[in-house]
Amino acid sequence: MNKVNTITKQVFSKTHKRVISSAVILGMLNTVTLPVQAAVQQAQHEQRANKVASQESSWEQLTELTAQHRLMVNGLKIGRTIHKAVWYESAWDKVVSLFTEDSETIAEREHALTTVDQILALRIKTMQEQVAIMQEITAQANALKAQQLAPEIIQQSMQRQAELVKQLEGRYRTLQGLFEQLQQAKQSGDSEQQQQALSRLDQQIQAWQPKTARTDMQRLPWGTPDSKVRAPITAETKGKITPAAYHKGLSDLNTTTDKQNRSSSIGQWRSTEYQYAQFLQNQHSIRPVANTINGMTASGKWPVLSALPATVQDADLQANEDVSINPEIQALAKELNHNPAKIYKWVYDNIEYVPTYGSIQGAAYTLETKRGNAFDTSSLLIALLRTSKIPARYVYGTIEVPSKVVTDWVGGVNSVDAAQNLMGQGGIPNIGLTSGSQTMAVRLEHVWVEAAVDSLPSRGGLNNLDAAGNLSNPDAARQWIPLDASYKRYNRTAAIDIAKAVPFDANKLVNELKAGATIDEAAGSVQNLDQSKIDSAITSYNSQIKAYLEQNHPNATVENILGKSEIRPYQSKLLSPVLPYKVNTVIADYHTLPDSMRHYFVLNTFPSNDPYAQMEGSADFSIRIPSTQLQGKPLAFSFKPSSQTDADLLASYLPKPDASGNIDPGKLPKSLPSSIRMTAEITLNGQVLKTGQSYPLGTEIKAQMGFASPNNSWGLPNKQFQAGEYHAIGYDMQGLSQAQMDRTKAQLEVAKTKIESRQETQIKTLTSHDVTGAMLQGVVQSYFALNDAQDKIAGTQAKVTKLPYMSFGTFSTQVQGVYSWGVLRQAKLSGMMMDIDRLSATSVEHDNNIQNWVNFNASQGSRMSANEHLVPEQFFNDPNATTRTVHGISAVKALQVAASQGQKIYQIDQANINTIVPQLNHSSETISDIHNAVASGKVVTTSQAKVSINGWTGSGYIIIDPATGAGAYMIGGGLDGGAITMPPAYAWLFGIAAILILASLFLSGLGGLFLLLLGIIVLGCAFSNYTNNPKWVDRATTLSLFLLGGLGLFLESGAVAFWVLTGLLGASIYEVQLGTQCT
Repeated sequence: MNKVNTITKQVFSKTHKRVISSAVILGMLNTVTLPVQAAVQQAQHEQRANKVASQESSWEQLTELTAQHRLMVNGLKIGRTIHKAVWYESAWDKVVSLFTEDSETIAEREHALTTVDQILALRIKTMQEQVAIMQEITAQANALKAQQLAPEIIQQSMQRQAELVKQLEGRYRTLQGLFEQLQQAKQSGDSEQQQQALSRLDQQIQAWQPKTARTDMQRLPWGTPDSKVRAPITAETKGKITPAAYHKGLSDLNTTTDKQNRSSSIGQWRSTEYQYAQFLQNQHSIRPVANTINGMTASGKWPVLSALPATVQDADLQANEDVSINPEIQALAKELNHNPAKIYKWVYDNIEYVPTYGSIQGAAYTLETKRGNAFDTSSLLIALLRTSKIPARYVYGTIEVPSKVVTDWVGGVNSVDAAQNLMGQGGIPNIGLTSGSQTMAVRLEHVWVEAAVDSLPSRGGLNNLDAAGNLSNPDAARQWIPLDASYKRYNRTAAIDIAKAVPFDANKLVNELKAGATIDEAAGSVQNLDQSKIDSAITSYNSQIKAYLEQNHPNATVENILGKSEIRPYQSKLLSPVLPYKVNTVIADYHTLPDSMRHYFVLNTFPSNDPYAQMEGSADFSIRIPSTQLQGKPLAFSFKPSSQTDADLLASYLPKPDASGNIDPGKLPKSLPSSIRMTAEITLNGQVLKTGQSYPLGTEIKAQMGFASPNNSWGLPNKQFQAGEYHAIGYDMQGLSQAQMDRTKAQLEVAKTKIESRQETQIKTLTSHDVTGAMLQGVVQSYFALNDAQDKIAGTQAKVTKLPYMSFGTFSTQVQGVYSWGVLRQAKLSGMMMDIDRLSATSVEHDNNIQNWVNFNASQGSRMSANEHLVPEQFFNDPNATTRTVHGISAVKALQVAASQGQKIYQIDQANINTIVPQLNHSSETISDIHNAVASGKVVTTSQAKVSINGWTGSGYIIIDPATGAGAYMIGGGLDGGAITMPPAYAWLFGIAAILILASLFLSGLGGLFLLLLGIIVLGCAFSNYTNNPKWVDRATTLSLFLLGGLGLFLESGAVAFWVLTGLLGASIYEVQLGTQCT
């Protein structure tokens, strides 16, 4: 080894001189110095091996050692590929021919020899563990027999254990054979034979290991959708679209004839529009008014590609997936006297427009949130009209809106480019219509409503129903007219410019931090950042803002500070017979929207024994839920015992209470056997939508989960479940409603009341969804709600419009499978996990300044990551306690802890990855993620080594796309979220609570009640915390933004002031004016 190091130093010394004198060789420095890197990697590998030795089992050590070697070999190849891409092929070939082969051979051989020694040292340990495993299985069998359980339970349990033993023994024999081959290769002294034997062992281990879901580096989970969309459909482009995607009647897209038009509902209101336009154009005195009615053309004969007949049909009055008619909608229609003009005005005046495409919320949730896109707003308007027995339909077409109107309509931006960018991210097909270099209008696809009302002479001003619910004037002649309640203008009040009024010297803070820190810009690292200076700066700036507001705006409200936008009310008491914009083409009208215009929540799971199933799309469980069906209701993916026998078997492993009804935590089992089988199910509002496969407890289940949306190609993220977990699926499609949060709170209060009643009849009515599910939902919903509130604050100060859009993630109990030789044999219950699979928003800087937008995106990610540990901590800890029982871990917190320990914090890209990665002490999964991210052009921030936080050991790392600011904020090796740690007994009880409550459904009498009570013992603290309105201290969130290690501050100096100021302003305004309570 020393000889090799001496040779490599000599090679490096000679090469270094050549590098200085030759630009070409400079570019190849990584290739030339591979022997030196091999030595560094070898030293780091030995350090990692010492860490690995402390892991729990020999199998874990084996898998990590072989994975590290595989990564080392692949890392050499990745480094070569990255540098090769920079230079001309001919230059590369010339230099590679001199150095590459020998350098890579040295590095790989030395690493392989060390890995072989470390693996062979584990052989004795594997033998000892195999003996211990067999003894443990035998002890479990004897314990079951001693309980005098039903014969069928004993028989099934013994059968499953026998199958487990057979599989373990077979795998063990195979493993020992591979050990023997490795030993013989070492004794031969032939390095090539050793590498081959090591490769065979690695391949077998990979085949046995469960496949872990990885992050798609091309679609980072936190960011914005692509703004690229197709051009809108017009009569001229009709041959370029797929007809079936829009309407069955568009088989050849022939424009309907004049005769058909006249007999259609669209034909009626088009004729009215034409007549009205002609009237206005003949009135010289009011001709300017005519010019403001953008729906007019000289002829009024815009094309209609397909149209329904004017005759009223049953479907014009019926509810459907989008037009949900619930008691709240019925009550509102009655309150508005079933008057079409009043109904239209209410929807117009009260529903804020969101620039997105497709049916997302439906009528009911749009009423609840008071916001929605054109589809959602139309659904609500149709629901209110149909409830009032007024026939109504959707109309889909292409319109043209003046630039000065569209910028206000979509969110108050300053630039038409920003408006188009925002609409494109939302999936709305649009193009700009230019005159010279100026965009005069935007052409876009849009949806509105047509309704058959008593329009002449009343113009919809009469009540349609009498007090008894009958038609007021059944003989009235009805006329179809167009109605668009989503197209509106706003009165906007500017926010107080606190950044200008109370300037913050970001550069001064940066210089102070630099003075005490160790910064290596060449290596991309920061160390010893004085975090107290950051805390002091935030405290001081908060005081300055508070003093400014008290002195200059003592009566200011949150709206005064953040700015306010109000819908300009619809002025008329009657309905307009025309649309307020130019119609280019009507594509079709509909009773019910086609599926191609709907969003769906999709969940697919794949066979655990088929490594190619996910790649091939061969799901063993699949469900598509229309997003309009969700309506803010709790969605969950959970597991229940597969049979009565499994429920009884589960109960047999639990301790019984003593005479006083107490349970000794010391008697709780540390794990449960995988012989207990669990069945998956997905539920909405506690109702089972679909039942999935049956799995051994602890099985890793590969899945894909997310929203499938029209006009967006973001795909479904990979997801991983463990059989036995309860996953509360949170979603934030276009913002959450306060009513949704209130329902969750009320559900917890009801459960708390039933538990405290101590009445068996009351307690037995509870389900896992009422207890565990409601608590988990409360956390994940609070996470999304808090982010939405903070986004509004940050966006206001940064002059960015940011709107939540189709985000989702889970907060779950956590089950960990225990494997020996790749065979699942036990499951551990270890707390909770936050995993936000997609945090998406449509966002633009008001002037469409891309660099400011990228800086804003990157700066906000750290705050959103910190919320992943702050929200659960605030939820589960007793606010009156002096110490915390529950601790959260997020990517930002892990990096904060690493920085406080004096670790170096690195920023890794393609220029330095081969220098930095050998210095890192992280798991093979984390290193693999770093390699994959950098190879795809991303930048990674991570610490030098893993950290330990309250019993959790792992890594935090951030992946950023420098082109967009999109990111992934990871912990461990692939979870985009936060881990929750708690005392072992607490973690075990909480993890099993959902399982026990579900298991109690199988058991009658005292046994079922015992399981139910045991499942809810641990939940008392969380009940009281949530129902007593815990406080969220946002300043701590902002602190975490800076405690990354300073990389965003020091290595992205162009965004320093923006980065610091945005965070400080957000924290200060939130504390001073919104207070510290998140509701």
